[in-house]
Amino acid sequence: MYPKYFRLMCAMSAVLLAMMACNINVPGGAATSTSGPTTEIGKDVPTATDTPLATDTATLEPALTTTETPTLEPSETSTPEPPAASLIKESNCRVGPGGGYDLVVTLKKGDKVVVLGRDLGAGFVFVKPVNLPEGTEGCWVLLTGLEVDGDVTPLPAFTPAPSPTIAPSFIAAYKSIDNCHAPYIRFTIRNTGGVNFRSGFVIVTNLKTQEVTDEPLDPELENGFALTGGCNFIKDIAILGPGQTGYMQSTAFTEGKPNQQKMRAVFKVCTEQFLKGACVTQVLSFTAK
Repeated sequence: MYPKYFRLMCAMSAVLLAMMACNINVPGGAATSTSGPTTEIGKDVPTATDTPLATDTATLEPALTTTETPTLEPSETSTPEPPAASLIKESNCRVGPGGGYDLVVTLKKGDKVVVLGRDLGAGFVFVKPVNLPEGTEGCWVLLTGLEVDGDVTPLPAFTPAPSPTIAPSFIAAYKSIDNCHAPYIRFTIRNTGGVNFRSGFVIVTNLKTQEVTDEPLDPELENGFALTGGCNFIKDIAILGPGQTGYMQSTAFTEGKPNQQKMRAVFKVCTEQFLKGACVTQVLSFTAK
């Protein structure tokens, strides 16, 4: 009977020990749990989606750099002093560099002017005369008519107003026979156009003897329309302006006097010296008397 009782007691002791072991904590041990963090009752646990991560996105502004701008000093450019000048002969001073422009004032020999500028190559300069009409800044005159105290090359080049479109024209007429070592024929030339004439040339043919006066004229006669008497100058006309009358003459005839003989003259008259610029030709038939 004892062994049976002993076995029963052992079985009951084993069950009792097993039940007690379930409530015993191991000293120094850490309780582990697979159910997540321990929370207090009634407290909401924020999740990762409820509390976004705070990120500072600081925008970097570019640093302002202070630069010092240097002050530009005015350049020292020498402005040429306008040279003074005086007229060496009577000349027309116009609103533009040419005979087709309106006349401002007629300058007399000895008149004083100040040369302010030059043109682009036609031989004129822009001047301010002493007797310039009120309200006018200046006018254009040929440089060849001035005696300039200085150099006009450094002066500023002025661009004039557009030239009037008036065609040059003239009327030639027989005047007389004159003599300077040999007979020659003189003509009158009247400017019927709107521009100045500065040079001219005439070739005369004796239709009876076929003698031709085709020798080139002296530049002093060619560049102008002066009046001569015999071998002498009577009146110097360097520029033949619109409406003015000048003179031209042939070279001398060598085969006797051309009196009462039929002649033919061919004229070439130009707006610039030395038969340049705009040129006009004309043929004249006449009888020398």
